[in-house]
Amino acid sequence: MDNFVKCNDIEIDQIRQNIKTVKTNKENYEKRAILLKLWVCMLQQQGANMEEYLHVDEDLARLSNYSFLFDDSIDTSLSKEEENELFSVIDEGYTILENIQNNLSDYQPDMTKIPFKGGPKEDIEWALYHGNIHHTGSTGAYGPSEGELNFRLPVGLGWESQPVVEDGVVYVSSPGMRNILYGYDINSGKEVFRANQITSLKGDQLYGTPCNSSTPKIINDHILIRDMGSRGNSGDTKYISVINKKTGDIDRKIEASHIDYRYGYAQFDANEKFIVYPHGIHDIEDTPPVNQQLNTIVCKEFKTGKKRWSFNIGETFSEPLIYENVVIATTRSGYVYALKLNGNYPPASAERIKWEFKASGEVNRKVTAYDNKIIFGDNAGLVYCLDAKDGSLIWKYETDEKRENVFRYFGSPLIENEKVYIPCANSKLYCLDLSNGDLVDTVKGKDSLRSKPVIIDSNIYFTDFSGNLYCADNNGNLLFTKKISTHPIYADLTKYEDKILVNDSSLYLNVYDKDGNEVFKQSLIGSFIDKDGYRIYTEQIAGGAYYQSKPTAADGKLFFGTPSRFLYAVDAETGETIWKNEIGGAISASPVCYNGKIYIGQQGGEDEYYCFDAKTGDLVWTQSIGWVWGSCNADEGRIYIPGIDGFVNCLDAETGNIIWRYRTQRSTCTEPVIDGDFVYFGGWDHYLYAFDKTNGKLRWKFQLSGGSDSGAPVAYEGKIYLPIGGDKFRCLDGKTGKVLWEFGEPGMIFNITAAYHEGKVFLSSWHGLGIGGICLIAMIYCLDANTGELIWKHEGGGLAGPVIGAGKKVYFGSVSTPYVYCVDEDGNSDGTTTCYWRFRMENKLEEPTPCIYKNKLYVLSSDGYIYSIK
Repeated sequence: MDNFVKCNDIEIDQIRQNIKTVKTNKENYEKRAILLKLWVCMLQQQGANMEEYLHVDEDLARLSNYSFLFDDSIDTSLSKEEENELFSVIDEGYTILENIQNNLSDYQPDMTKIPFKGGPKEDIEWALYHGNIHHTGSTGAYGPSEGELNFRLPVGLGWESQPVVEDGVVYVSSPGMRNILYGYDINSGKEVFRANQITSLKGDQLYGTPCNSSTPKIINDHILIRDMGSRGNSGDTKYISVINKKTGDIDRKIEASHIDYRYGYAQFDANEKFIVYPHGIHDIEDTPPVNQQLNTIVCKEFKTGKKRWSFNIGETFSEPLIYENVVIATTRSGYVYALKLNGNYPPASAERIKWEFKASGEVNRKVTAYDNKIIFGDNAGLVYCLDAKDGSLIWKYETDEKRENVFRYFGSPLIENEKVYIPCANSKLYCLDLSNGDLVDTVKGKDSLRSKPVIIDSNIYFTDFSGNLYCADNNGNLLFTKKISTHPIYADLTKYEDKILVNDSSLYLNVYDKDGNEVFKQSLIGSFIDKDGYRIYTEQIAGGAYYQSKPTAADGKLFFGTPSRFLYAVDAETGETIWKNEIGGAISASPVCYNGKIYIGQQGGEDEYYCFDAKTGDLVWTQSIGWVWGSCNADEGRIYIPGIDGFVNCLDAETGNIIWRYRTQRSTCTEPVIDGDFVYFGGWDHYLYAFDKTNGKLRWKFQLSGGSDSGAPVAYEGKIYLPIGGDKFRCLDGKTGKVLWEFGEPGMIFNITAAYHEGKVFLSSWHGLGIGGICLIAMIYCLDANTGELIWKHEGGGLAGPVIGAGKKVYFGSVSTPYVYCVDEDGNSDGTTTCYWRFRMENKLEEPTPCIYKNKLYVLSSDGYIYSIK
C-alpha cells in the first residue's frame, strides 16, 4: 500500500485497489470501462505514450460495436462469451495502465532541442483557413525557431452556470463525462456531495455523453440540472435530470429537447409545480439537417414531466423566469412576454399571453423581478422597469455610452436597497433609483461586465471579463480590485453571508470573503495541479470538442474565435486586445480576412453570417444562411461557405448578397477549397462536390466511402488531396474526380486537413477509439505527392493538421499529447524525420490547425488558451 502511486482521481484509485480482488463483472463493467478511458486521457495529458494499451482500446471498440457517428440501428447486445471477453479486456486495461502510472517517467520520452537559425521576419499574411485558397498550409512565411512561449491568452468556455447555496452547502454544475454536480461546505470547501452519470459504451462517448451546463435549481429534496451536447434528439443529450439531494442519484429524467453544445448554456426554470424551458430543433445529424434557433417556451409539470403547453415567441437567448403565475421570456426582436402558467388554451392562442412589451433593442439576458416590477436592459442601451401585472412601462433609462457589436449589452440587474445595479459591456456598473430610473452613480471596471453583482454590508461586488473582482461602497467609490481568475467571468455572482461565490470560464469556483481574501477554490471539473504546475484533467468535458477555431493573421493582427461566442482581434506580437465582438454561438471556424474584412459564422445560435471591418471590428453586413461550423473561402470577390443545414453558399464579399446555393443531403462542415475555376465542398452525405465557382453548376461528385468532416481537401495544380472520416487518404484529378492514388494504414482514420509543399503532402491520422473525440495515438505522414509513397512518419497530429514554414520546417500539434512539434520537412533515409523541438501546453489540441505569421506559430489549445510560440 505504501508503494501505491495515486492518479489523483478518487474513483479510479478505488477501482485500482478493488480490481485486485474483485474482477470486472456485469454489475461494475460500465463504470470501470468509462473510468478506464478517462484514465487514458489523464495519462495522455501528462505526455504518456499509449501504444502498449492500443490492443485493449481496439478490443473495447470491437466489443461495444462502435460506430463513428451514433447509429441507433446497430445491435450492441453481447453474447455471454462476448461479455466475458469484455470483462477480461477491461481487467487487462487496468493492468497496463497501472504499469504506466507507476512508471510514468518511462512513458514520457525525453526531448533534446536541436537549435536552428530562424528566417527573416516578413509580413506574409495567413488570412485564410490553412493559409490560402488551396489549403496547402504554406505561405512562404518562416515559423518559430526556438519553441518557446511568446504569449498565451485566456479563452475559456461560455460558462454561465451560477453557484447555488442551501444550508451551508454550495452546489455547482460540472460539465464532466462522469461527474455532473458537486456540493462543497461553504466554509471549508470540503466536498460533501457528488452526483455522477454512467456513459454508455455504445457509440461515441465524448459526443454522446450529456454535458451539464445549467444553473442548478433546488426544489425541496431534489436538484434539477439541464444538459446539452451532440447527437440531436435521437441521442441522450436532451434531458432535465432530477437528482436526489441526499443520495446524489438521478431519480428521474424529464425530456426537454436537445441543445447543441455550441450554444453554450442550457436554460430553464422550475418551481414545485412547473418546469419551463426554451425549445428549438437542433438535429444537425438528421437528413435533412435542422438547425433552428430556440424559439418556443415549453411548460411541463414538475411531478410527472407531462407537457402542459408550448408557445412560440421567436428567437430567444435568455433564461426564462417564473414569477408568481407567469413565466417571463425575452426575445432577440425585443419582445418581452409574460405567459400564463395555468390555463388550457389552443396551442397558438394569444390568450396564453398575459402581456407583452416591445423594447427598442434585443433582450438577450434574463430579467429580474422584484416587488411587482420587471427590470432588464436591451442592446439599444436602455434599461426598463415594467409593471409586472400588466407590462406597462414605469420608467426607462438610456446609457450615455453605446458599444456596437455586443450580443448582450447588459447583464441581469440586481435590485437591493431600492436601487438597481446593472452590469454593462461598456465596462460600467450602473446604479439607478428603483422608483424613477434616475442615475445614482456608476463604477468603471477594466473590461466588459456581464455577471449580476451582489451586495454585502452596503458594498457592491462585481466582476469583469478580465477575471477581476471589484468592491465599491454605496457612493460608488472603488474600495479594492483583485485578480481572482485568469479567464473571463460570465456567470452571475452568488452571495452567502459574508462570502462572494464566482464561477469562471476556466471552470473554477472561487469563494472570497467581503474583504477580498480567498476562502477556497475548487475546480468545477475533476482536475489536479501536477508537480510542474500543469492542470491535469481527471475527466473530460462532455458533449463534444469545444476549442476548435483556427486562427488567422494579417496586418499585424491575430484573429480567432472562442467557444464563449467571441471573435477577437489582438496584436499579433503582444496579444493585446484590439477589438472583440460577441455573436450568438460558438465559433469553430477561421475568421477569414479578405480585402480588409473579416468573415465568420457560428453554430448553436442565430442564422446570420457576419462580415466585420478587420481594423475596427465594425459590422459591415449580415446574411441569413443558418449555422456555420467550417471556415469560408474567398476568391475574386466571392466567399464560399459550408452550411450545417446542408446548403453550400456563394456570397458577394462586398454586399453579402447570395450569388448561388446548392443543397446537399446532410450537413456540410468541411471548409471549401478552390483551385482554378472549381470550388470543392465535402459533407456528411459522403460526397465531394466539384462546382463551377462562378455559377454553382455541379461538374462532378465523388463518393467518399466516409464522411467529410474535420478534414478539408487540399487542391493545388489540378490535384485534390482528400482526407475522410475513414481509413483511406486519396489523391484525385481535380477536373474529373478520378482517383490517382490512395494511401492507408490499418486502423487509421484520416479526418484532418493535409498540407502540401514542393511535391510532398503531409497528412495526419489517428488510431484507437479512446473516448471518440480524443484518440489513442496520432501520426503525421509525409508522402510523395505524385505517387503516394511514404517518405517518413512521426508522432502527433490526429485531428490537428500540419502547416509548413519556410526553411523546410513542419509544425503540428496533437490530439493525443500536450505537445506542439517542429520537425524537418525532408526527413531521414530510414522513414523517420528529425524533431527539432516540441513545446508543451497544458492540454491537447482538438481540431484547430495552427497559423504561421511573422516567425510565430499560433494555436488554440483545449486547455483554454491560445498560444503564440516563438
